[in-house]
Amino acid sequence: MSNLSKHDPYYLEFSRKVKELRSLIKQGSVNDTTSPIQQAPKRARQANQPSSDEVAKKTAGRRLPAEIVLSVIRYLPFKDRALNTGVCRAWRNWIRGCPLLWTHLDLTPYKNKLTTAGAISLFRNAGRHLESVRLDDCKKLTSPAFSTLSSGRPNLKVLSISDIYGSLPAEQIPKLVDSFKNSLTELTLQRTKIDDDGLKLIMWSCLKLESLDVSNCDISGIGIVRGFEKVIKYAKMSKKPVEDVIARNSLKKLDVSFCPLVGNPFLVGIASLCPNLEDLRVERCSSIRVSGMFHLHKLRNLKSIILRGTETKEEGGVSLEAVLYSLADNLRQLSTIAFSHSQHVYDAPVIQLVNKCPLSHVYFKSCVWITGASIEALAQSKITNLVHVVLSACPAVNMDSVITLLMNSRKSLKNLDLSNNAWVDDRCFPVLAMCYMMVRVDFSKCDNVTGVGILQWADEAKAFWKRTGWRPSLSWVGLNDCNKISLNSATTLRSGIGRPVFVDYRFH
Repeated sequence: MSNLSKHDPYYLEFSRKVKELRSLIKQGSVNDTTSPIQQAPKRARQANQPSSDEVAKKTAGRRLPAEIVLSVIRYLPFKDRALNTGVCRAWRNWIRGCPLLWTHLDLTPYKNKLTTAGAISLFRNAGRHLESVRLDDCKKLTSPAFSTLSSGRPNLKVLSISDIYGSLPAEQIPKLVDSFKNSLTELTLQRTKIDDDGLKLIMWSCLKLESLDVSNCDISGIGIVRGFEKVIKYAKMSKKPVEDVIARNSLKKLDVSFCPLVGNPFLVGIASLCPNLEDLRVERCSSIRVSGMFHLHKLRNLKSIILRGTETKEEGGVSLEAVLYSLADNLRQLSTIAFSHSQHVYDAPVIQLVNKCPLSHVYFKSCVWITGASIEALAQSKITNLVHVVLSACPAVNMDSVITLLMNSRKSLKNLDLSNNAWVDDRCFPVLAMCYMMVRVDFSKCDNVTGVGILQWADEAKAFWKRTGWRPSLSWVGLNDCNKISLNSATTLRSGIGRPVFVDYRFH
Protein backbone atom coordinates (compact mmCIF):
# COMPACT_ATOMS: atom_id res chain seq x y z
CA MET A 1 0.00 0.00 0.00
CA SER A 2 3.05 2.32 -0.16
CA ASN A 3 2.07 3.49 -3.63
CA LEU A 4 -1.32 4.78 -2.37
CA SER A 5 -1.81 8.22 -0.84
CA LYS A 6 -3.71 8.59 2.45
CA HIS A 7 -6.25 10.66 0.58
CA ASP A 8 -6.73 8.05 -2.17
CA PRO A 9 -10.31 6.72 -2.18
CA TYR A 10 -9.11 3.08 -2.48
CA TYR A 11 -6.91 3.51 0.59
CA LEU A 12 -9.75 5.08 2.52
CA GLU A 13 -12.08 2.19 1.55
CA PHE A 14 -9.48 -0.37 2.55
CA SER A 15 -8.86 1.34 5.91
CA ARG A 16 -12.57 1.46 6.62
CA LYS A 17 -12.94 -2.31 5.93
CA VAL A 18 -9.97 -3.10 8.18
CA LYS A 19 -11.48 -1.11 11.06
CA GLU A 20 -14.81 -2.83 10.50
CA LEU A 21 -13.17 -6.24 10.50
CA ARG A 22 -11.26 -5.49 13.75
CA SER A 23 -14.46 -4.51 15.48
CA LEU A 24 -16.13 -7.73 14.32
CA ILE A 25 -13.18 -9.76 15.58
CA LYS A 26 -13.43 -8.12 18.99
CA GLN A 27 -17.14 -9.01 19.11
CA GLY A 28 -16.29 -12.65 18.18
CA SER A 29 -18.67 -12.76 15.21
CA VAL A 30 -16.06 -13.59 12.54
CA ASN A 31 -12.93 -15.71 12.28
CA ASP A 32 -9.76 -13.60 12.39
CA THR A 33 -8.15 -15.66 9.61
CA THR A 34 -10.59 -14.31 7.01
CA SER A 35 -9.45 -11.18 5.24
CA PRO A 36 -11.80 -8.52 3.86
CA ILE A 37 -10.32 -9.03 0.43
CA GLN A 38 -11.41 -12.72 0.52
CA GLN A 39 -14.84 -11.83 1.87
CA ALA A 40 -15.73 -9.18 -0.67
CA PRO A 41 -15.74 -11.44 -3.77
CA LYS A 42 -17.81 -14.05 -1.88
CA ARG A 43 -20.46 -11.50 -0.97
CA ALA A 44 -20.48 -10.29 -4.55
CA ARG A 45 -21.02 -13.86 -5.83
CA GLN A 46 -23.79 -14.46 -3.33
CA ALA A 47 -25.48 -11.23 -4.39
CA ASN A 48 -25.39 -12.29 -8.05
CA GLN A 49 -26.76 -15.83 -7.42
CA PRO A 50 -30.45 -16.28 -8.28
CA SER A 51 -32.85 -17.36 -5.57
CA SER A 52 -34.40 -20.83 -5.39
CA ASP A 53 -37.72 -19.46 -6.66
CA GLU A 54 -36.02 -17.98 -9.71
CA VAL A 55 -34.27 -21.29 -10.43
CA ALA A 56 -37.60 -23.12 -10.16
CA LYS A 57 -39.25 -20.71 -12.60
CA LYS A 58 -36.42 -21.08 -15.14
CA THR A 59 -36.33 -24.92 -15.02
CA ALA A 60 -40.09 -25.49 -14.79
CA GLY A 61 -40.40 -25.83 -18.56
CA ARG A 62 -37.58 -28.36 -18.72
CA ARG A 63 -38.91 -30.78 -16.08
CA LEU A 64 -40.42 -34.09 -17.16
CA PRO A 65 -43.98 -34.77 -16.03
CA ALA A 66 -44.36 -37.31 -13.27
CA GLU A 67 -46.21 -39.71 -15.59
CA ILE A 68 -43.24 -39.91 -17.97
CA VAL A 69 -40.74 -40.37 -15.12
CA LEU A 70 -42.80 -43.19 -13.63
CA SER A 71 -43.27 -44.91 -16.99
CA VAL A 72 -39.46 -44.94 -17.45
CA ILE A 73 -38.83 -46.17 -13.89
CA ARG A 74 -41.30 -48.99 -14.45
CA TYR A 75 -38.85 -50.68 -16.84
CA LEU A 76 -35.99 -50.64 -14.32
CA PRO A 77 -35.08 -53.69 -12.22
CA PHE A 78 -36.51 -53.87 -8.73
CA LYS A 79 -33.22 -52.89 -7.04
CA ASP A 80 -32.67 -49.80 -9.22
CA ARG A 81 -36.28 -48.82 -8.76
CA ALA A 82 -35.84 -48.81 -5.00
CA LEU A 83 -32.56 -46.84 -5.25
CA ASN A 84 -34.31 -44.11 -7.22
CA THR A 85 -36.32 -43.22 -4.12
CA GLY A 86 -33.16 -41.53 -2.83
CA VAL A 87 -32.83 -39.07 -5.74
CA CYS A 88 -35.01 -36.41 -4.16
CA ARG A 89 -38.12 -36.01 -2.07
CA ALA A 90 -40.38 -35.67 -5.08
CA TRP A 91 -39.11 -38.91 -6.66
CA ARG A 92 -39.47 -40.71 -3.37
CA ASN A 93 -43.11 -39.67 -3.07
CA TRP A 94 -43.81 -40.50 -6.71
CA ILE A 95 -42.22 -43.97 -6.62
CA ARG A 96 -43.63 -45.02 -3.26
CA GLY A 97 -47.04 -43.59 -4.04
CA CYS A 98 -47.45 -45.26 -7.44
CA PRO A 99 -48.84 -48.79 -6.99
CA LEU A 100 -48.27 -49.65 -10.66
CA LEU A 101 -44.51 -49.72 -10.03
CA TRP A 102 -44.91 -52.54 -7.52
CA THR A 103 -47.22 -54.90 -9.42
CA HIS A 104 -44.45 -57.50 -9.98
CA LEU A 105 -42.27 -58.24 -6.93
CA ASP A 106 -39.42 -60.71 -7.38
CA LEU A 107 -37.79 -60.67 -3.95
CA THR A 108 -35.79 -63.89 -4.34
CA PRO A 109 -32.46 -62.11 -5.08
CA TYR A 110 -32.79 -60.29 -1.73
CA LYS A 111 -33.70 -63.37 0.33
CA ASN A 112 -30.83 -62.88 2.80
CA LYS A 113 -31.66 -59.23 3.50
CA LEU A 114 -35.44 -59.11 3.20
CA THR A 115 -37.17 -58.69 6.56
CA THR A 116 -40.80 -58.93 7.56
CA ALA A 117 -41.08 -55.14 7.96
CA GLY A 118 -39.60 -54.56 4.48
CA ALA A 119 -41.94 -57.07 2.86
CA ILE A 120 -44.98 -55.54 4.58
CA SER A 121 -43.96 -52.09 3.32
CA LEU A 122 -43.64 -53.36 -0.26
CA PHE A 123 -46.99 -55.17 -0.13
CA ARG A 124 -48.70 -52.03 1.15
CA ASN A 125 -47.12 -49.93 -1.61
CA ALA A 126 -48.54 -52.28 -4.22
CA GLY A 127 -52.00 -52.37 -2.70
CA ARG A 128 -54.70 -53.90 -4.86
CA HIS A 129 -52.54 -53.72 -7.99
CA LEU A 130 -50.15 -56.54 -6.98
CA GLU A 131 -50.07 -59.19 -9.74
CA SER A 132 -47.07 -61.45 -9.03
CA VAL A 133 -44.93 -62.23 -5.98
CA ARG A 134 -41.86 -64.46 -5.77
CA LEU A 135 -40.59 -65.18 -2.25
CA ASP A 136 -38.42 -68.24 -2.91
CA ASP A 137 -36.10 -69.10 -0.02
CA CYS A 138 -37.05 -65.94 1.93
CA LYS A 139 -36.75 -67.70 5.27
CA LYS A 140 -36.62 -64.53 7.39
CA LEU A 141 -40.28 -63.75 6.71
CA THR A 142 -42.78 -64.45 9.46
CA SER A 143 -46.56 -64.83 9.59
CA PRO A 144 -47.34 -61.03 9.68
CA ALA A 145 -45.79 -60.66 6.21
CA PHE A 146 -47.98 -63.43 4.78
CA SER A 147 -51.04 -62.03 6.56
CA THR A 148 -50.47 -58.66 4.90
CA LEU A 149 -49.97 -60.36 1.55
CA SER A 150 -53.22 -62.31 1.83
CA SER A 151 -55.47 -59.30 2.44
CA GLY A 152 -56.84 -57.18 -0.38
CA ARG A 153 -55.06 -58.66 -3.44
CA PRO A 154 -57.83 -59.32 -5.99
CA ASN A 155 -55.47 -59.24 -9.00
CA LEU A 156 -52.67 -61.58 -7.84
CA LYS A 157 -51.96 -64.10 -10.60
CA VAL A 158 -48.49 -65.50 -9.82
CA LEU A 159 -47.35 -66.77 -6.41
CA SER A 160 -44.04 -68.54 -5.73
CA ILE A 161 -43.16 -69.51 -2.15
CA SER A 162 -40.58 -72.27 -2.56
CA ASP A 163 -38.06 -73.25 0.14
CA ILE A 164 -39.84 -71.66 3.11
CA TYR A 165 -39.98 -74.59 5.52
CA GLY A 166 -39.99 -72.66 8.79
CA SER A 167 -41.63 -69.44 7.62
CA LEU A 168 -44.99 -70.90 6.60
CA PRO A 169 -46.44 -74.08 8.19
CA ALA A 170 -48.17 -76.64 6.00
CA GLU A 171 -51.66 -75.87 7.34
CA GLN A 172 -51.33 -72.15 6.48
CA ILE A 173 -50.37 -72.67 2.82
CA PRO A 174 -53.92 -73.56 1.63
CA LYS A 175 -55.33 -70.61 3.60
CA LEU A 176 -52.85 -68.23 1.97
CA VAL A 177 -53.56 -69.57 -1.53
CA ASP A 178 -57.31 -69.46 -0.92
CA SER A 179 -57.05 -65.66 -0.57
CA PHE A 180 -56.28 -65.45 -4.30
CA LYS A 181 -58.64 -68.16 -5.56
CA ASN A 182 -60.46 -65.86 -7.99
CA SER A 183 -57.34 -64.67 -9.83
CA LEU A 184 -54.41 -67.08 -9.24
CA THR A 185 -53.11 -68.77 -12.41
CA GLU A 186 -49.55 -69.84 -11.47
CA LEU A 187 -48.48 -71.42 -8.18
CA THR A 188 -45.00 -72.69 -7.20
CA LEU A 189 -44.58 -74.70 -3.99
CA GLN A 190 -41.23 -76.43 -4.50
CA ARG A 191 -39.65 -77.93 -1.40
CA THR A 192 -42.44 -76.90 0.97
CA LYS A 193 -44.35 -78.87 3.60
CA ILE A 194 -47.52 -79.02 1.52
CA ASP A 195 -49.35 -82.36 1.77
CA ASP A 196 -52.10 -84.07 -0.24
CA ASP A 197 -54.87 -82.65 1.94
CA GLY A 198 -53.60 -79.14 1.31
CA LEU A 199 -53.39 -79.78 -2.43
CA LYS A 200 -56.97 -81.03 -2.40
CA LEU A 201 -58.13 -77.72 -0.88
CA ILE A 202 -56.05 -75.70 -3.35
CA MET A 203 -57.36 -77.53 -6.45
CA TRP A 204 -60.90 -77.26 -5.13
CA SER A 205 -60.75 -73.48 -4.60
CA CYS A 206 -58.42 -72.23 -7.38
CA LEU A 207 -60.39 -73.10 -10.49
CA LYS A 208 -58.38 -70.72 -12.72
CA LEU A 209 -55.02 -72.33 -11.92
CA GLU A 210 -53.02 -73.01 -15.09
CA SER A 211 -49.56 -73.89 -13.72
CA LEU A 212 -48.72 -75.88 -10.58
CA ASP A 213 -45.22 -76.82 -9.42
CA VAL A 214 -45.00 -79.10 -6.36
CA SER A 215 -41.68 -80.78 -7.14
CA ASN A 216 -39.51 -82.06 -4.28
CA CYS A 217 -42.51 -82.33 -1.94
CA ASP A 218 -43.60 -85.25 0.19
CA ILE A 219 -46.82 -85.93 -1.72
CA SER A 220 -48.38 -88.74 -3.72
CA GLY A 221 -50.25 -86.41 -6.07
CA ILE A 222 -53.56 -88.03 -5.23
CA GLY A 223 -54.64 -84.80 -3.51
CA ILE A 224 -54.66 -83.06 -6.89
CA VAL A 225 -56.94 -85.75 -8.28
CA ARG A 226 -59.24 -85.61 -5.23
CA GLY A 227 -59.57 -81.85 -5.60
CA PHE A 228 -60.74 -82.21 -9.21
CA GLU A 229 -63.12 -85.01 -8.19
CA LYS A 230 -64.65 -82.75 -5.55
CA VAL A 231 -65.28 -80.10 -8.22
CA ILE A 232 -67.04 -82.70 -10.36
CA LYS A 233 -69.09 -83.90 -7.38
CA TYR A 234 -70.44 -80.40 -6.72
CA ALA A 235 -71.12 -79.99 -10.45
CA LYS A 236 -73.31 -83.11 -10.34
CA MET A 237 -75.16 -81.76 -7.31
CA SER A 238 -75.78 -78.54 -9.25
CA LYS A 239 -76.97 -80.62 -12.24
CA LYS A 240 -74.20 -79.30 -14.50
CA PRO A 241 -72.86 -81.48 -17.34
CA VAL A 242 -69.77 -83.30 -16.10
CA GLU A 243 -68.19 -83.25 -19.57
CA ASP A 244 -68.36 -79.46 -19.68
CA VAL A 245 -66.79 -79.16 -16.21
CA ILE A 246 -63.89 -81.42 -17.20
CA ALA A 247 -63.41 -79.58 -20.51
CA ARG A 248 -63.14 -76.27 -18.63
CA ASN A 249 -60.30 -77.58 -16.45
CA SER A 250 -57.68 -74.85 -16.90
CA LEU A 251 -54.56 -76.73 -15.68
CA LYS A 252 -51.92 -76.68 -18.46
CA LYS A 253 -48.61 -77.24 -16.67
CA LEU A 254 -47.97 -79.70 -13.84
CA ASP A 255 -44.62 -80.55 -12.24
CA VAL A 256 -44.37 -83.32 -9.63
CA SER A 257 -40.71 -84.20 -10.24
CA PHE A 258 -38.63 -85.76 -7.45
CA CYS A 259 -41.73 -86.87 -5.55
CA PRO A 260 -41.05 -90.58 -4.87
CA LEU A 261 -44.62 -91.26 -3.70
CA VAL A 262 -46.23 -90.17 -6.99
CA GLY A 263 -47.44 -93.32 -8.76
CA ASN A 264 -49.88 -94.79 -11.23
CA PRO A 265 -53.12 -93.61 -9.49
CA PHE A 266 -51.95 -90.05 -10.03
CA LEU A 267 -51.30 -90.58 -13.76
CA VAL A 268 -54.63 -92.35 -14.27
CA GLY A 269 -56.55 -89.53 -12.56
CA ILE A 270 -54.72 -86.73 -14.35
CA ALA A 271 -55.21 -88.40 -17.74
CA SER A 272 -58.97 -88.49 -17.13
CA LEU A 273 -59.54 -85.11 -15.47
CA CYS A 274 -57.05 -82.71 -17.14
CA PRO A 275 -57.77 -82.73 -20.88
CA ASN A 276 -56.06 -79.37 -21.44
CA LEU A 277 -52.72 -80.36 -19.89
CA GLU A 278 -49.78 -79.35 -22.11
CA ASP A 279 -46.68 -79.87 -19.95
CA LEU A 280 -46.24 -82.84 -17.57
CA ARG A 281 -43.04 -83.43 -15.59
CA VAL A 282 -42.70 -86.63 -13.57
CA GLU A 283 -38.91 -86.82 -13.38
CA ARG A 284 -37.45 -89.23 -10.81
CA CYS A 285 -40.86 -90.46 -9.65
CA SER A 286 -39.80 -93.98 -8.74
CA SER A 287 -43.34 -95.24 -8.00
CA ILE A 288 -44.59 -94.68 -11.58
CA ARG A 289 -44.80 -97.80 -13.73
CA VAL A 290 -45.27 -98.39 -17.46
CA SER A 291 -48.90 -99.43 -16.98
CA GLY A 292 -49.64 -95.93 -15.66
CA MET A 293 -47.79 -94.24 -18.52
CA PHE A 294 -50.05 -95.98 -21.01
CA HIS A 295 -52.94 -93.68 -19.97
CA LEU A 296 -51.05 -90.56 -21.10
CA HIS A 297 -52.32 -90.98 -24.66
CA LYS A 298 -55.65 -89.52 -23.45
CA LEU A 299 -54.01 -86.10 -23.02
CA ARG A 300 -54.44 -85.04 -26.65
CA ASN A 301 -53.09 -81.51 -26.03
CA LEU A 302 -49.86 -82.69 -24.36
CA LYS A 303 -46.80 -80.94 -25.80
CA SER A 304 -44.07 -81.82 -23.32
CA ILE A 305 -43.52 -84.94 -21.24
CA ILE A 306 -40.45 -85.43 -19.02
CA LEU A 307 -40.00 -89.05 -17.91
CA ARG A 308 -36.33 -88.96 -16.91
CA GLY A 309 -35.46 -91.46 -14.20
CA THR A 310 -38.83 -93.25 -14.09
CA GLU A 311 -39.19 -97.03 -14.08
CA THR A 312 -39.54 -98.41 -17.63
CA LYS A 313 -39.74 -102.15 -17.08
CA GLU A 314 -42.61 -104.09 -18.66
CA GLU A 315 -45.52 -104.53 -16.27
CA GLY A 316 -48.94 -106.11 -16.63
CA GLY A 317 -48.33 -106.98 -20.27
CA VAL A 318 -47.60 -103.31 -21.12
CA SER A 319 -44.14 -102.37 -22.39
CA LEU A 320 -42.54 -98.96 -22.87
CA GLU A 321 -42.49 -99.67 -26.60
CA ALA A 322 -46.29 -99.94 -26.61
CA VAL A 323 -46.51 -96.70 -24.61
CA LEU A 324 -44.37 -94.82 -27.14
CA TYR A 325 -46.41 -96.17 -30.05
CA SER A 326 -49.64 -94.98 -28.40
CA LEU A 327 -48.10 -91.55 -27.76
CA ALA A 328 -47.02 -91.28 -31.41
CA ASP A 329 -50.51 -92.19 -32.63
CA ASN A 330 -52.46 -89.84 -30.34
CA LEU A 331 -50.26 -86.89 -29.31
CA ARG A 332 -49.79 -85.02 -32.57
CA GLN A 333 -48.67 -81.82 -30.78
CA LEU A 334 -45.86 -83.43 -28.77
CA SER A 335 -42.71 -81.30 -29.03
CA THR A 336 -40.60 -82.38 -26.02
CA ILE A 337 -39.80 -85.88 -24.82
CA ALA A 338 -37.11 -86.93 -22.36
CA PHE A 339 -35.80 -90.29 -21.14
CA SER A 340 -32.72 -91.12 -19.10
CA HIS A 341 -31.07 -94.27 -17.75
CA SER A 342 -33.49 -96.46 -19.63
CA GLN A 343 -32.69 -99.82 -21.20
CA HIS A 344 -36.14 -100.16 -22.74
CA VAL A 345 -36.15 -97.30 -25.30
CA TYR A 346 -35.67 -98.71 -28.80
CA ASP A 347 -35.34 -97.26 -32.29
CA ALA A 348 -38.68 -98.36 -33.76
CA PRO A 349 -41.05 -96.36 -31.49
CA VAL A 350 -38.66 -93.40 -31.44
CA ILE A 351 -38.68 -93.28 -35.26
CA GLN A 352 -42.47 -93.40 -35.13
CA LEU A 353 -42.48 -90.43 -32.74
CA VAL A 354 -40.08 -88.51 -34.97
CA ASN A 355 -42.20 -89.05 -38.07
CA LYS A 356 -45.55 -88.15 -36.48
CA CYS A 357 -44.77 -85.47 -33.84
CA PRO A 358 -43.22 -82.00 -34.32
CA LEU A 359 -40.37 -82.60 -31.88
CA SER A 360 -38.18 -79.63 -30.95
CA HIS A 361 -36.55 -80.89 -27.71
CA VAL A 362 -35.18 -84.46 -27.60
CA TYR A 363 -33.43 -85.83 -24.50
CA PHE A 364 -31.82 -89.28 -24.50
CA LYS A 365 -29.35 -89.77 -21.67
CA SER A 366 -27.85 -93.20 -20.97
CA CYS A 367 -30.27 -94.86 -23.40
CA VAL A 368 -28.06 -97.73 -24.54
CA TRP A 369 -30.35 -99.06 -27.31
CA ILE A 370 -30.78 -95.78 -29.20
CA THR A 371 -28.71 -96.07 -32.39
CA GLY A 372 -27.82 -93.92 -35.35
CA ALA A 373 -31.04 -94.98 -37.08
CA SER A 374 -33.12 -92.81 -34.72
CA ILE A 375 -30.81 -89.84 -35.28
CA GLU A 376 -30.90 -90.34 -39.05
CA ALA A 377 -34.71 -90.37 -38.91
CA LEU A 378 -34.63 -87.18 -36.83
CA ALA A 379 -32.31 -85.57 -39.39
CA GLN A 380 -34.39 -86.64 -42.41
CA SER A 381 -37.77 -85.75 -40.89
CA LYS A 382 -39.81 -82.68 -41.74
CA ILE A 383 -38.99 -81.08 -38.38
CA THR A 384 -37.79 -77.52 -39.01
CA ASN A 385 -37.54 -76.14 -35.49
CA LEU A 386 -35.27 -78.62 -33.70
CA VAL A 387 -33.78 -76.63 -30.82
CA HIS A 388 -32.35 -78.96 -28.17
CA VAL A 389 -30.74 -82.40 -28.60
CA VAL A 390 -29.19 -84.46 -25.79
CA LEU A 391 -27.39 -87.70 -26.68
CA SER A 392 -25.29 -88.11 -23.55
CA ALA A 393 -23.86 -91.58 -22.87
CA CYS A 394 -25.58 -93.21 -25.86
CA PRO A 395 -22.88 -95.65 -27.05
CA ALA A 396 -24.81 -97.06 -30.03
CA VAL A 397 -25.12 -93.70 -31.85
CA ASN A 398 -22.51 -92.88 -34.53
CA MET A 399 -20.79 -89.70 -35.70
CA ASP A 400 -22.13 -89.82 -39.28
CA SER A 401 -25.76 -89.59 -38.15
CA VAL A 402 -24.96 -86.64 -35.87
CA ILE A 403 -23.18 -84.82 -38.73
CA THR A 404 -26.27 -85.29 -40.91
CA LEU A 405 -28.43 -83.94 -38.07
CA LEU A 406 -26.19 -80.88 -37.69
CA MET A 407 -26.28 -80.17 -41.43
CA ASN A 408 -30.08 -80.29 -41.64
CA SER A 409 -30.71 -78.39 -38.37
CA ARG A 410 -27.92 -75.82 -38.52
CA LYS A 411 -30.41 -72.91 -38.79
CA SER A 412 -32.39 -73.82 -35.66
CA LEU A 413 -30.30 -75.95 -33.28
CA LYS A 414 -29.26 -74.06 -30.13
CA ASN A 415 -28.23 -76.71 -27.58
CA LEU A 416 -26.28 -79.90 -28.20
CA ASP A 417 -25.05 -82.38 -25.59
CA LEU A 418 -22.73 -85.16 -26.82
CA SER A 419 -20.94 -85.74 -23.53
CA ASN A 420 -19.57 -89.08 -22.38
CA ASN A 421 -19.43 -90.68 -25.84
CA ALA A 422 -16.37 -92.39 -27.30
CA TRP A 423 -17.63 -92.08 -30.90
CA VAL A 424 -17.49 -88.23 -30.90
CA ASP A 425 -14.43 -86.96 -32.81
CA ASP A 426 -13.13 -83.94 -34.73
CA ARG A 427 -15.26 -84.59 -37.84
CA CYS A 428 -18.18 -82.66 -36.33
CA PHE A 429 -16.36 -79.33 -36.03
CA PRO A 430 -16.49 -78.12 -39.68
CA VAL A 431 -20.29 -78.62 -39.67
CA LEU A 432 -20.63 -77.20 -36.16
CA ALA A 433 -18.95 -73.99 -37.36
CA MET A 434 -21.93 -73.39 -39.67
CA CYS A 435 -24.48 -73.73 -36.84
CA TYR A 436 -24.65 -70.00 -36.16
CA MET A 437 -27.66 -70.34 -33.83
CA MET A 438 -25.81 -72.72 -31.51
CA VAL A 439 -25.57 -71.35 -27.95
CA ARG A 440 -24.41 -74.27 -25.84
CA VAL A 441 -22.34 -77.37 -26.68
CA ASP A 442 -21.08 -80.06 -24.30
CA PHE A 443 -18.19 -82.40 -25.21
CA SER A 444 -17.27 -83.42 -21.66
CA LYS A 445 -15.62 -86.85 -21.33
CA CYS A 446 -15.28 -87.25 -25.11
CA ASP A 447 -11.81 -88.78 -25.35
CA ASN A 448 -11.50 -88.55 -29.15
CA VAL A 449 -12.02 -84.77 -29.32
CA THR A 450 -8.61 -83.12 -29.78
CA GLY A 451 -7.18 -79.63 -29.53
CA VAL A 452 -6.61 -79.58 -33.31
CA GLY A 453 -10.34 -79.93 -33.86
CA ILE A 454 -11.10 -77.17 -31.35
CA LEU A 455 -8.73 -74.77 -33.14
CA GLN A 456 -10.26 -75.73 -36.50
CA TRP A 457 -13.72 -75.03 -35.07
CA ALA A 458 -12.69 -71.57 -33.91
CA ASP A 459 -11.05 -70.67 -37.24
CA GLU A 460 -13.90 -71.92 -39.42
CA ALA A 461 -16.58 -70.28 -37.24
CA LYS A 462 -14.80 -66.94 -37.59
CA ALA A 463 -14.36 -67.44 -41.35
CA PHE A 464 -18.06 -68.36 -41.71
CA TRP A 465 -19.00 -65.12 -39.92
CA LYS A 466 -16.87 -63.02 -42.27
CA ARG A 467 -18.15 -64.87 -45.35
CA THR A 468 -21.89 -64.81 -44.58
CA GLY A 469 -22.32 -62.04 -42.02
CA TRP A 470 -23.95 -64.47 -39.54
CA ARG A 471 -22.21 -63.90 -36.23
CA PRO A 472 -21.92 -67.03 -34.03
CA SER A 473 -24.22 -67.16 -31.01
CA LEU A 474 -22.04 -69.57 -29.04
CA SER A 475 -21.67 -68.66 -25.36
CA TRP A 476 -20.82 -71.91 -23.48
CA VAL A 477 -18.70 -74.97 -24.29
CA GLY A 478 -18.10 -77.92 -21.96
CA LEU A 479 -14.70 -79.63 -22.30
CA ASN A 480 -14.35 -81.31 -18.93
CA ASP A 481 -12.09 -84.38 -18.81
CA CYS A 482 -11.20 -84.24 -22.51
CA ASN A 483 -7.68 -85.67 -22.23
CA LYS A 484 -6.57 -84.76 -25.77
CA ILE A 485 -7.33 -81.04 -25.44
CA SER A 486 -4.65 -78.70 -24.14
CA LEU A 487 -5.16 -75.60 -22.07
CA ASN A 488 -3.93 -73.49 -25.00
CA SER A 489 -6.69 -74.83 -27.29
CA ALA A 490 -9.39 -74.15 -24.73
CA THR A 491 -8.07 -70.64 -24.13
CA THR A 492 -8.03 -69.92 -27.88
CA LEU A 493 -11.67 -70.95 -28.16
CA ARG A 494 -12.66 -68.44 -25.49
CA SER A 495 -12.03 -65.49 -27.82
CA GLY A 496 -11.21 -67.07 -31.18
CA ILE A 497 -14.66 -66.99 -32.84
CA GLY A 498 -15.29 -63.25 -32.72
CA ARG A 499 -17.18 -63.16 -29.41
CA PRO A 500 -16.38 -64.19 -25.81
CA VAL A 501 -17.20 -67.82 -24.99
CA PHE A 502 -17.24 -69.37 -21.53
CA VAL A 503 -15.26 -72.61 -21.74
CA ASP A 504 -15.82 -74.99 -18.85
CA TYR A 505 -12.72 -77.16 -18.72
CA ARG A 506 -11.24 -79.20 -15.88
CA PHE A 507 -8.41 -81.56 -16.68
CA HIS A 508 -7.13 -84.37 -14.49
